[in-house]
Amino acid sequence: MLVRSLGIPDLWLERGELELSVGQRQLVAIARALVMQPRLLLLDEPTSALDVGTAERMLNALTQSVRTEGLTVLMVNHQLELAAVGDRALFLADGKLRHDQPQAQIDWQAWRAELLTTAQTETDAWE
Repeated sequence: MLVRSLGIPDLWLERGELELSVGQRQLVAIARALVMQPRLLLLDEPTSALDVGTAERMLNALTQSVRTEGLTVLMVNHQLELAAVGDRALFLADGKLRHDQPQAQIDWQAWRAELLTTAQTETDAWE
């Protein structure tokens, strides 16, 4: 069931690690983690090597596990849109926690503006 909900074809299950693309390996690794039914899943850029459709299926599978199995997911990403998937979002910049808010209280336009300002400041510092 999990393999199907993530869109993993049966033929991937017969292949070795080096026979799969980076995105395919990423998806299989997430499936392996979910099969263990953990209470906490830590993910670093889980959609970075996935196309939009695959990323959406993976996020739906995670959401389903959160709802039905009580899974807690801590996900690091640089895509503000993905922060909207969870119940709570934390915004870190320069190694400091800037915001820690429930979804319903987040001003997404303000966060986006702050994110762009922070990114520009970092770019200016490199030049």
